[in-house]
Amino acid sequence: MKPNQTEMRLWAYAQGGLAADERGKMEKALVADPVLRRELTMISAYVDALPAEEPSQAEWDALETRVLAGWRAMQAGPEPEPSPAWRFRPAWGAVMLAVAVAAAFVVWLGGENAPPPQALKLPAEVAFSIGEPTATGLVAPLAVAEKAGDPYIAVHSLSRGYAQGGDEIATGDNQAVKLLFRKRITISLLPRTTLRFHELDGAVAPYLVRGAVVIETQPGDGEPFRLVAEGLKITDIGTRFSVTTDGKGEGTVAVVEGAVRVERPGVATAQVGAGKTGRWSPGRTPTRIERRTADVEPFASVERFFPSTPRDDGDGEEPAAKSARAPKVAPVNPAVGVVPPESQSSAKTSWQRTLESLSAPEVEAINRFYAEVERQMTSGYTVHAIENLENYIGDHRGAESEKARFLLAECHYNLQERSEALVAYQIYLGLYEDGAWRELAKARLAELMRQLGLEGR
Repeated sequence: MKPNQTEMRLWAYAQGGLAADERGKMEKALVADPVLRRELTMISAYVDALPAEEPSQAEWDALETRVLAGWRAMQAGPEPEPSPAWRFRPAWGAVMLAVAVAAAFVVWLGGENAPPPQALKLPAEVAFSIGEPTATGLVAPLAVAEKAGDPYIAVHSLSRGYAQGGDEIATGDNQAVKLLFRKRITISLLPRTTLRFHELDGAVAPYLVRGAVVIETQPGDGEPFRLVAEGLKITDIGTRFSVTTDGKGEGTVAVVEGAVRVERPGVATAQVGAGKTGRWSPGRTPTRIERRTADVEPFASVERFFPSTPRDDGDGEEPAAKSARAPKVAPVNPAVGVVPPESQSSAKTSWQRTLESLSAPEVEAINRFYAEVERQMTSGYTVHAIENLENYIGDHRGAESEKARFLLAECHYNLQERSEALVAYQIYLGLYEDGAWRELAKARLAELMRQLGLEGR
């Protein structure tokens, strides 16, 4: 793969080979383009590591082997097969691969990859207008407070101590990470979550690609915290809330304290207060946001946001027909210690309707799964039950994950994790208007609101 003109000029710039006028143009481009600066950092790291004399082909091959080993250790991925077409004085493929890998490997080992000196002088709250040339571009301080497992974290963002557009963090099945953002905001990423940073209204803001995050903010004079999910701009007006999205058009905003503003830019805006849950659903052309309040106790009213047009996947099939045809997988056992749904009401619940759509083999398979979850919940392995339930929710949508969401709330409740339980019950009530365990969830939520001093807010 032959390098493009920009890459060749970056190489020449790093080695002092550009003419004065070309060097001036490159310096202006570096000031305005953070991506270009990152590429230069990688190239410079490689150039600085080159020996004084021209290496032999054997030395080139040894270098390539070492950096590939580091890349595999860091990414846990398969070794790329080098192509003979990459060879270019003495091996352009090896050079370009070594540039990216060697720089990342140096950072991974704790080597130097500090931000430009100007970045250290920036205030904690950065609010440049988009497109304004600055020494470092748009940045926001970022650090890791806690982590479980080994989540993939954009190496350069944490090594330099700030986040900028393009940085991404992702957690796996049994991984979680808590970030300290802008020195006064904690962002907790739950398992199977992807968070990407991008530029929004002249500042760096996180974008929830998939999964669930819990946000806690401390009072301050800086810009309000904003998060983007599914094209909605979510602005914090309070102190603690959570956001979930499946990455396919559905999601929720559950507020524990304070309030958040949910906005479809240029379309509609709504506010979600403490004890409330906002919900959005799939839409092809979301021209407006419809709001209605569910039949829930005043302390936990639920606002929903429905785009006016249903999702269209472009295959010509009506969404309702597709939903009816799709294979169903749903829990079937009542929650531990909970009255079975059929005894709660004479009307059919969403749970019962889901059960009726299952075949006998599906019922048997799901029975086995929930039997194991319930065994974990009653034998001291609730944390393992939480992991299994979160994984299940990540793989299922709508009524298929009703029981999993309720049991997840029960797990947090049993562990006396009151804030987490409160958010989980809010999400359950927001998603299932005729859910099988709705009355118990409302009672639990009322109790938690009293314990946390949030009753009546």
